[in-house]
Amino acid sequence: MPELPRPGWYPRQARGAWLSARVGTALGLSFTLCFLTGLISHLHQHSTLLPSQP
Repeated sequence: MPELPRPGWYPRQARGAWLSARVGTALGLSFTLCFLTGLISHLHQHSTLLPSQP
């Protein structure tokens, strides 16, 4: 079985806190945007405020 990597063995900061924060922020914004557009679409689908026929 291979050994676990030691802390700091990775030479670059690709797995640092900065990247994790950026990815988390992007995922949070994407999820919120998808949820809101889906909610607007659902409400618009059953809307009686706008005419559906000319």
